[in-house]
Amino acid sequence: MSFSSVDANTAAYELYKFEPGAPMNDYAIDSVMASASMPAVFPYVIREGKTLIDGGSVWNTDLVSAVEMCRATGAADNEITVDVVLCSGANIETLPNVENKNTFGHLMRFLAINSYVSSLADVTTVTSAFPGVTLRHFIAPSKALPSGMIPLDFNADAIAEMIATGKADAKNALSMASGELFALHKEAMDRKAAGDLKVDIDQLIEAKLASKKN
Repeated sequence: MSFSSVDANTAAYELYKFEPGAPMNDYAIDSVMASASMPAVFPYVIREGKTLIDGGSVWNTDLVSAVEMCRATGAADNEITVDVVLCSGANIETLPNVENKNTFGHLMRFLAINSYVSSLADVTTVTSAFPGVTLRHFIAPSKALPSGMIPLDFNADAIAEMIATGKADAKNALSMASGELFALHKEAMDRKAAGDLKVDIDQLIEAKLASKKN
């Protein structure tokens, strides 16, 4: 078990590891708090002269550390299986006339693009870095999740919609063969990068599921 954070003073990536079943003492709780310290949303954590903030500031999905921790136990790459659950960033809407947005609108679009590219890049990097590792289930939002002007406002209707989306995406992931969803998300990302503005991950998933029924 590990929790990541970033030292805001130096931009250094910090990984705090704990043995499975270890008690959640104050040090472990502070590690969790630091890992969740989203800038402008939750306060930072001071530890050992470091100002710790959300690890996602550097690495949204740290699969490399997960693989390395498995290797440290003596496991060979072909004995390692990775499942990934993303909470955001796996899909991005194509918008017309972005030039007509105001400055705040451009900022929000930048954040959406950055989340999309960095989230999937973390996953595809592992695909090439560890070819012997089995990337099995990839559960990620197939559509944009509801959000408002206030982040993490815990609106009951929005939460219910996100739970329903998560259940549907998990069901689709478990109905596919090992690695299929990883491949579909990479295809969508590559096609968008090549200029295919109409490609949609949800449509690719629906087409794959339909082909399995035929």
